Formats: sequence, structure tokens, C-alpha cells
Amino acid sequence: MSDERIEALSLTMHGGGVVGTSSPSSLIPGQAIEIWVSGRELARSSILVVRWFRPNGDEYLWRLSF
Repeated sequence: MSDERIEALSLTMHGGGVVGTSSPSSLIPGQAIEIWVSGRELARSSILVVRWFRPNGDEYLWRLSF
């Protein structure tokens, strides 16, 4: 949760998993997204990268390994 609006939100899956979402390109404070991650080789070979920009222009990356 944040009190900042985030811009240019993107989700990228690397490896054997598949990500599904209806993510908007920006989120306002209190707004959320839901994602679905699936795949046969998910447990061994997938990385999800969540990328966004803060209002001051700083880029943030959040990496999740499966």
C-alpha cells in the first residue's frame, strides 16, 4: 500500500510460467490488481518482474522467483 500514484505499471514473466492480469498502466492510492500465475515448470524456472515508476520518476522493480 502506498499514498503515491504509480505509473507505467508492467508485469513480465520469464521462464516456464504464464501470468494473466488485467492490470492498468497506473494505480491510484488504495487501488489493487490481481494476477494469476500458472505453468508446469513454474516451481523451478520462473521469475515475475513487476515494474513501475514513482511520481518523482524513480523506477522500481520487484522480482519474485517461483
